[in-house]
Amino acid sequence: MKDPRTPESYFTNQKEYEESIERLKEKLNDLSGIVQAIKKSRSTPSTKKIVENELERLEKAKYKAECKENALMFIEEVSSKTYDPDVAVELLKQCLDYKAYKRAEPFLEETGKMMELQIFRADK
Repeated sequence: MKDPRTPESYFTNQKEYEESIERLKEKLNDLSGIVQAIKKSRSTPSTKKIVENELERLEKAKYKAECKENALMFIEEVSSKTYDPDVAVELLKQCLDYKAYKRAEPFLEETGKMMELQIFRADK
């Protein structure tokens, strides 16, 4: 009888997980390519708005998939029989660094634009 307290009872096996992630990545890449092609073509303002919304949705889905993948790698390392604390710490750092970078990126871009205007403005 299978022990319900083991992680295998609650998580999918590695092969199923990797296959589902690969399928998701392929779908996201295909959709992203299609949306980029539509965005570059001439279209109405409403089509452009739909494309922008779709790109935003795709970026959120990519972010969510990447965060989930990082978190599952960390959980797998912690729950494995060959647990190595150094590897686990590095995986956790990678997970948190990715989240922090993605959340700070819009503010960094905005600050960069402000600095560029202040340094290179034409009315000197």
